[in-house]
Amino acid sequence: MLQVSHPRKTGEWSESTLTVLRERYLAKDENGVSEAPEEMFWRVAMAIARAEEKWGKSEDDIQAFAETAYDLMIEGYFQPNSPTLMNAGKNNGLQYSACYVLPVGDSLEEIFEAVKRSALIHKSGGGCIAGDSRVWTTFCGIEPIEVLVNRATSDGRSGLRHGSGTAYDVQDLNIQTVAMNPVTGETGLRRVTHVWRFDVPAENQVTVRMREGTVVQTSDWHPFMVLRGDRLVETKAGDLASGDVVLGLDRPDGYWPHVETRSVGDLT
Repeated sequence: MLQVSHPRKTGEWSESTLTVLRERYLAKDENGVSEAPEEMFWRVAMAIARAEEKWGKSEDDIQAFAETAYDLMIEGYFQPNSPTLMNAGKNNGLQYSACYVLPVGDSLEEIFEAVKRSALIHKSGGGCIAGDSRVWTTFCGIEPIEVLVNRATSDGRSGLRHGSGTAYDVQDLNIQTVAMNPVTGETGLRRVTHVWRFDVPAENQVTVRMREGTVVQTSDWHPFMVLRGDRLVETKAGDLASGDVVLGLDRPDGYWPHVETRSVGDLT
């Protein structure tokens, strides 16, 4: 019998962390917040572990997997992305992934199918960036994300279809990039587990320009972490306003894994 309540181990949370959890991640009902942080992490751990049933794992194996995942999250060694924290284990039919690129076909039916898919992703908190947006990873340095996807899947690996997109498992390539912990706001190198093939309609793409010169091309629903007053707020790209403080790295060069300097487009 699988354990319903979370293990005894509890987390240590700062007040700012609790504020973010209550506002964005913890389940709510008509009376407000209805779960504790530990209950949320156990909900997520059990939802992820239950996927092992498809491969014939026993209840003991699933329980052990869930407890390991719970410990990693409680101790701060690992956090899944925002949609997983928000949706896993709720049986709400919403996705666990955050970023997509949606293909747009030539027919009227395909165009409006892409619009519908975009709206569904937008509704449940996902986001996308354009294929020619440059990203950097430990795989190939700075390059357009579309090139990264092509290189990562050049061995012919098969993908898993999700709606109108395809996800490719690249955990074996040990690709890392800088990512933000959605709960604590901490940044660091984290492993890329999947890359996706999608497209985003031009009307849903926006360009975000930062004061110091950073330019981000993304979907209008892609989330940014914004500091407003003393609060950390997840804000969609289309809702960013002049004067918003978008969080980034203080010393991004500290994460740069490469020794040689090369130019890619207008970047060095």
